[in-house]
Amino acid sequence: MKKLFLLTLFTFILAYCNGQNNVTEYKSYKFKLIGEVDKQPIFRYLRKNINDIHIEKNGATPGCLYKAKISESNYLIFYKFKKILPEFGNVVFINDKYQVSSPFTKKLNYEFVLFTKTDTFSIDTKLTGGFSSQFTFYNIQDILFISGFSQDQHIRSIVLNENPINMHILPVLGLNTKVFGHYLYFDYHHISKSRATPSPVDLYRVKIGDWNNPELLAEFISDSWLPLNDSIVLMTLPIKGKGKQVFYNINNKTYVETETKLPTTYIKYEGKDYLLGVKRDEYGINKYALQPYPDIPEYGYKKDNQREILPRVLDVNLPNKDKQFSGTFITDELLYNATKEELKKLSSEKLRILRNAFFARQGYDFNSDDLKKFFGQFEWYNQLLESNEFFEISNEDVVISPKDKERVELILEIESSK
Repeated sequence: MKKLFLLTLFTFILAYCNGQNNVTEYKSYKFKLIGEVDKQPIFRYLRKNINDIHIEKNGATPGCLYKAKISESNYLIFYKFKKILPEFGNVVFINDKYQVSSPFTKKLNYEFVLFTKTDTFSIDTKLTGGFSSQFTFYNIQDILFISGFSQDQHIRSIVLNENPINMHILPVLGLNTKVFGHYLYFDYHHISKSRATPSPVDLYRVKIGDWNNPELLAEFISDSWLPLNDSIVLMTLPIKGKGKQVFYNINNKTYVETETKLPTTYIKYEGKDYLLGVKRDEYGINKYALQPYPDIPEYGYKKDNQREILPRVLDVNLPNKDKQFSGTFITDELLYNATKEELKKLSSEKLRILRNAFFARQGYDFNSDDLKKFFGQFEWYNQLLESNEFFEISNEDVVISPKDKERVELILEIESSK
């Protein structure tokens, strides 16, 4: 992370948009929801490259930021908010305190530029290839989650109020992410014997900070879903060969079908919760329209035990409870709670195995014969090796959580002193 220079965010790098005061004629895919400022949703107009700055026929400027308002016909119309200088590329996230941009550069690596009210920071992702621009914000701790990198599908986090600001790689694989409450919800490929393409997906959630223990909520669903409360997720299930949108209770694995098709994008408008949908106008053009947050049914739920779910060859995102070292000296108590004095009682050989247990739980492929033999006795470890090979995750890509790193450093310190 490199600090660039001091500036005032909304007065220096941003200028007013050119073009019309508002945009009423547009295609919905051209506008992307990227955040909220002054309790108003902010959209970015599609911009392909650094030279894509011409004003279009509808008056919109590529790369420009727009506030949304509801028209008399109930469609969203867009009012100019700010224009980004070309060198700062596309804004991918914005709120009242932060702005994150992805600049157009000739470098192979993706880079983000973070703007605060007073400072600008460059954050190198150390990744090449495309990403799906999935950005999710946890406002309680000012954490921005990023997922969908094509090269490495670990979810990333940037703690925006951290000093220094860096990108952290998390030990969970995910494609789409959403924050609800204190949980990060995400999906990942469901691998089946009969499908070469890893689709549909499985839905997970993990308590923010407790990265070693993701929960599998629902298998074999569509990648279009939205948490509505702590128990109910709006999702689409393949039922008897057809996709059915349902209210799904993740606690008891039951569901009830929705009466009409509902959008799965959440938006806050003038302090109220809505769903962001797309509707055709009188000319057949898809535009954005807000829909009320749905009433969740209280009754009529069915057990989710009638669907034909294709088997998974590989398990990913296993929680620690499914990665036990049964029959050995290693316990979770020893891994996480043993004091320095208690750890000193172990031999150098056991300390070495103990610190490597954290890496084994993430599928590290050991070169040493003794470590291969020790961890190879566990079926979950062999399955993780197979999973990492399938997803082309090398040892360099294996990630352990910040909590695990602290314990590894402590154990290594004691081991080195013997």
